[in-house]
Amino acid sequence: MTGWQTVAFGILILFPILEIMITATASALENRKGDETEATSSVIKDFGVKRGQHIRTTWLLSGVFYLLSLTGLFLVLRPYSIAGYYRVIFVLLHLFLYLLFCVYLPVYVGAARAGNVRKYFYVVYSFFYRLVWPVQMLLGETALFLARIFGVNPKRTALDVTEEEILSMVNESHEQGNLRATEAEMIQNIFAFDDKDAKDIMTHRGDIIALDGESTLEEAIHVFDLNHFSRFPVYTGSLDNIIGTIHMKELLHVAFSKEQYQKKIRDIDGLIRKAEFVPETHSINTLFTQMQFQKVHMVLVLDEYGQTSGLISMEDILEEIVGNIEDEHDDEKRLIRRKENGDYLVSGMTPLLEVEELLHIQFKEEDIETLNGFLMYHLGHVPKENEKFVVKAYGYKFCVLSVKNRVVEQVQVCPLSS
Repeated sequence: MTGWQTVAFGILILFPILEIMITATASALENRKGDETEATSSVIKDFGVKRGQHIRTTWLLSGVFYLLSLTGLFLVLRPYSIAGYYRVIFVLLHLFLYLLFCVYLPVYVGAARAGNVRKYFYVVYSFFYRLVWPVQMLLGETALFLARIFGVNPKRTALDVTEEEILSMVNESHEQGNLRATEAEMIQNIFAFDDKDAKDIMTHRGDIIALDGESTLEEAIHVFDLNHFSRFPVYTGSLDNIIGTIHMKELLHVAFSKEQYQKKIRDIDGLIRKAEFVPETHSINTLFTQMQFQKVHMVLVLDEYGQTSGLISMEDILEEIVGNIEDEHDDEKRLIRRKENGDYLVSGMTPLLEVEELLHIQFKEEDIETLNGFLMYHLGHVPKENEKFVVKAYGYKFCVLSVKNRVVEQVQVCPLSS
């Protein structure tokens, strides 16, 4: 291959790398403009503002230089009497080099080295960009004209980006190393946020710790001390009759008065705040806004019959976006743990979807969300305190190790063959 064809192929390698860089790091290049000279700062700014236009330029330049390099190959082979299949081999070799250097390598080099590009690189690109700008504009305007003939408005269509497309871009950016796993997960959580209702994130009725209105102040202080929560709902008779909530601040205010210790908490003025209620079907997106406006940090969730089905705190809602928030009082309880012999210790409240992923099986039981519900379905009755039983299904043995408050606490899971 002659000198200018070799240069053409070398320049060809440059533009796919540019395309990856523009796609992956336009915003990063915008942030670097202060470190560049005045002559190149406008080019860097354009990378963020006119990203699509720059990418189309790299496509155009890539096509031109690919044709030049391929034409050069045929010109080199033409004077020689080479059998047809040798020419095929040369063409395939050229194609291999093109795919290697212009398709696969740029994915790694362009994304990884975009932040370290020297200013001369922008100057070189700027030269080629201005060189083909008239051709690009002619092609672009012609394409827009033809698109309108077919009843398509490209400018309007470009704005209609779907949620799936954005999530796809997030996943691609994460795979390329431009987004950390936590950042990608947070973006995905934001899109899923609007699709969730109160029943999806609430602490279920069986796990609610509440105070009886007939309890004394001394007993209430003891409950606060044992459980390390700042707020508790207060009921009379049963959880279906919530009369309010108690905040630790009000509790400490009256706790200094010794004569109040044996007084029922429902009879102490200013101790119990008004409780807020929402239905199970309430959107947590709307609920988040309401709780912010009303300055409320805890609400009770009611089912369609008006009975208490759960509780939601502001922390529960925030965790749907940023992930689990642990403080110094949170117990590090893992839902699933692997034993040395390969068996699993699984919490009864583990979602069935997680159990399916763990064991590579698919449960056929409908309207069951947790492992506890699955085991109760096969047991046929509500388990008694500390009852132990075994369920064999889907090639596994589910050995119930403990039951508390009629809920399966811990299960040992192992293959039937063991």
